[in-house]
Amino acid sequence: MKPVFIISQLARSAPDPVLQTLTCVLGPAHLVPIDRFPEALQAAGRLVVYLHQDADCYRMLDLLQNQVDRLLDIPLGWVLPSGLGLTPEMIKKQLGALDMSCMTVPDHRDITPIIDFSLELRQRPADREGLMPPADLKPYIEAFLSGHNTCTLSTCYLGQVSSRPIEYRYANAKLYMVSEGGEKFAGLLTNHQAAVTVNEPYQGFNKLAGLQLKGQGSLQLPGSELYQSAISAFNLNPGRIEALPTSLNIIVVHLEEAEYLWSGFKNLGLDVRQTYHF
Repeated sequence: MKPVFIISQLARSAPDPVLQTLTCVLGPAHLVPIDRFPEALQAAGRLVVYLHQDADCYRMLDLLQNQVDRLLDIPLGWVLPSGLGLTPEMIKKQLGALDMSCMTVPDHRDITPIIDFSLELRQRPADREGLMPPADLKPYIEAFLSGHNTCTLSTCYLGQVSSRPIEYRYANAKLYMVSEGGEKFAGLLTNHQAAVTVNEPYQGFNKLAGLQLKGQGSLQLPGSELYQSAISAFNLNPGRIEALPTSLNIIVVHLEEAEYLWSGFKNLGLDVRQTYHF
């Protein structure tokens, strides 16, 4: 993944909550002084210009204007303090040809808008040449899921996060799980949002492999088609399940998105982090 370059005159160690938030959420990120901006363009996946009250904003505009041709394929974000005098409308008028978004920071103490802006910027594709076509990526993800059987299932209920290891089986963009119960069901029975991680044991930075999955989790009742699919996937005997002294619950997570981090993609000339939508 090409890094994000944050262009600002503030130092990384400066006690600035906006800069700290941008660096963390957009990471891997490098802080670049305005004077070094042109030389950083070749390695940049995204650019964020964070100006502050005493910044020479018009100089920054001129620098970007001179590099428009090199910026056409790089998502660009502007973070502006209120009262600066430079507005998003002025920026878009001068640099309208670029893939660009702007935000004004009304209150440095509230970082929520900065987080939302950073997450939105992360979703915009950068370095398209490093992406594997979805049809080619899917077999890699399914092979990884089928080659493992234990994950960490995370759910959330009213701000209370539950994260538990659990055995699973994978088939047709679904994860099947069996559980006697627990805190994880508080979230599954209400908001249904589930996050799942499946990882290889750590063997070194150059041998990383892991999946971060998002989806909708649900409890399946006996007799439903998905309940029967889960029973079959785990090779369970329905009669023995009914004879158990405690209830056995079937969870099915309908997968929506997978982020696959695998060092092997680098050997294929691709970004080590790939995203697939089921």
